[in-house]
Amino acid sequence: MPNASMRGVAGWTAIIVCSSSLAVAAPRSNADGAPPRLTNGKVTIIRDDYGMPHVYAAREADGFFGFGYALAHDRMRQTMLHWVMIRGDLAATFGRKVVTRANGFDDSFIGQVERSWASHFITDPIASDKLARAMAWLPAARANFARLSPQNRANLSAFVAGFRHYLIEHPAERPAWGLRPDQIEPALLMAWRAGEAQSARGCHGAETPAAATPSQSNLWSVWGRHTASGKTIHLSDPHWDPFTLGPSYYAVHLKAGALDYLNFTLPSQIYGEGFTPHAAWGATTSDDVNATCYAVTTEPDDPRAYRFDGTRRRMTVEHYEIPVRGETPIAYDVELTHHNGVRTPVMARQGNTAYAWSWAMAGRQGLSLDPERNLAVQRTLAGLKAGFAGNNWYAWDNYLVSTPDEGSFWLRPARQPLRDGTADPAAPSPGNSSATLWRGIHPLRDLPFVERPPQQYFSLSNIPPPSFWPDDDDRRWARYPRYFGFNVYQRNNTRQRRALELLAGSTGFTIDDAVKVALDTHLVGTDRWQPVFARLANDLPTDAPADLVKMLAALGEFNGDFNRDSRAALYFAEFRQMLALTHPADVDRIVIAIDHGEALSAPDTALLVECLASVRDNLVKVLGGIDHGYGALYRLGTPGHSLPANGAAFLAGFDLPDRFWADIGGLGFSSSEQTLMLNGFSPQPDADGRKYTLFAQTRLYVVDYGSGSSYSALAYGISEDPASRHGMDQFQLLSDRKLRPNWLSFEDLRHHIESTLVLNTDGRH
Repeated sequence: MPNASMRGVAGWTAIIVCSSSLAVAAPRSNADGAPPRLTNGKVTIIRDDYGMPHVYAAREADGFFGFGYALAHDRMRQTMLHWVMIRGDLAATFGRKVVTRANGFDDSFIGQVERSWASHFITDPIASDKLARAMAWLPAARANFARLSPQNRANLSAFVAGFRHYLIEHPAERPAWGLRPDQIEPALLMAWRAGEAQSARGCHGAETPAAATPSQSNLWSVWGRHTASGKTIHLSDPHWDPFTLGPSYYAVHLKAGALDYLNFTLPSQIYGEGFTPHAAWGATTSDDVNATCYAVTTEPDDPRAYRFDGTRRRMTVEHYEIPVRGETPIAYDVELTHHNGVRTPVMARQGNTAYAWSWAMAGRQGLSLDPERNLAVQRTLAGLKAGFAGNNWYAWDNYLVSTPDEGSFWLRPARQPLRDGTADPAAPSPGNSSATLWRGIHPLRDLPFVERPPQQYFSLSNIPPPSFWPDDDDRRWARYPRYFGFNVYQRNNTRQRRALELLAGSTGFTIDDAVKVALDTHLVGTDRWQPVFARLANDLPTDAPADLVKMLAALGEFNGDFNRDSRAALYFAEFRQMLALTHPADVDRIVIAIDHGEALSAPDTALLVECLASVRDNLVKVLGGIDHGYGALYRLGTPGHSLPANGAAFLAGFDLPDRFWADIGGLGFSSSEQTLMLNGFSPQPDADGRKYTLFAQTRLYVVDYGSGSSYSALAYGISEDPASRHGMDQFQLLSDRKLRPNWLSFEDLRHHIESTLVLNTDGRH
């Protein structure tokens, strides 16, 4: 693997390309060019071979002007769609259906949204507009803008100015339904978080807020005796829907003022996970619950009245009209209870029970921006830790922060209500008594925190403590209340087990080793199936179909690696899902027996042969035969814009131990087996018989502070247009099991320059 040097991460240099003209085209390689000076009132946007913008400015706010300008070029439609949703204007803008050809969306975009687990935000625009009013995202963000630091107010304003400037320069690129420049405001970048909206949807009696979170992620770090240099290697690898109203993540390198920051963020936000010369950070979800879903029994004579500690109360009601394009507006009332002193909207009703959602960050939209910026500017371990003290963090359950020389620390920083320690976070709480009210907010000192553990590594694959290390002790976590969620849903999964296999005993770890772990496709536990397949092969009659014999021979030798060219991986994934889908009453019993090495009964072995024969018939129907690799059926992308996939995440059963618990393909929460290089697909095929990505490695980066090297990949690519040069180029990397180098010094970047643009910013923000 070529070295992607940052010229010593602890002090990399990235120097501005200056020009007196407004825009300067640059050659693909500028190896002989001298790095120019930084100049106040100018920002330079240099795009590398993958189209990623490197934004250089003397002043921090000028850098955010360039960030907004670059994002408008790359993700105009996606960002606008987020903002229309945040404003609660989807129905007014589009009517009852958003993503149609009539509204200017092409077939690729339509196909991606149809497969997106996040698509409910726009496939039901009236429900989405109601949610925006119930949560009061935008009003709260507008009110909180003045509470931010002066620098963050300047950054937000500059970003908006840069985005507007691009719109003014390129009016033809604004969608017909898009916001006008004067409608774009800083609050739009503060107002929405996916976890908030997802959790709110869970408060309807059947699910708790925690149960609505679908994301999966890998997050780990190693240092000390594990690495060749002794310095830290850090990986962050969230597995989201790769198409959350557009390609999920955006990447920008900001070298502006106090910032030297490779920023991986959602297009509707200005800060995300990433790294600097002084720190790297990332997050995964597990089972933390920082909201309460209250089941409020209402009065028989008035559905908006309820008893609270015996005293009759009435909900506060806000009256709205939801405009719907081409139709009469729809009346909508937001009903609010009075729980915990925060905005607590009724999200659903069942009979005389109203389910009201009380969230610890209600009314605090945008206040996380100051601590988020702190991670990007701090240079000391003490400063990094201090930034979490303000209790303004959203519900990221496992947050890992790494430093070059002092290892890593883990914490759960989400604003956590203090409540009855016996409360069941997996069920709605009674809402008619003060006994279930919060008793305050936990200060930072109460929250789970581990710094530089003796194991000298962390691995956090959507699991709670005490599953971070194989030798951890449950007793150290016993003091935490039940609602911290350490044991609510899952204690382990196949990704975590594989990560521990690769990390726990590692020594001399390098960036090359780290990339191999990041792209590892091995599924733990497949070896337990080899004797099963051997028995099935032995029991086949002599006149069994040759294809079936061939498939069982390959499965008997399957090494567990889900690579795109592996025929055995294709057979295994299809076989396991066929078993779960066609025999839901039997699958868990059979899989657990195989886990324990128990012999199967004759009826069970006959059932397995039946499933395998069905897989053979389907492969012949879809692919024309069985002699195809995994990637022939499992595809990254959508029809017309897809590539063969590596890695697996498939339906394995419904209540299996040590598996990830998730909703796979809308089948309800079930058990999934997954590889570290994760690509998840619906168990049900598309119209063409193939299976396309539901969730994937949406944004992966690994940084080695010893060698000064870093690599990354961004599904699909920088551009939201799959037909553009940078619309699918990083999905191609993942299909090839490769990562791209990040050229973060100008000395390295100048060999990989695709274009250079210099903008004047003075007077524009």
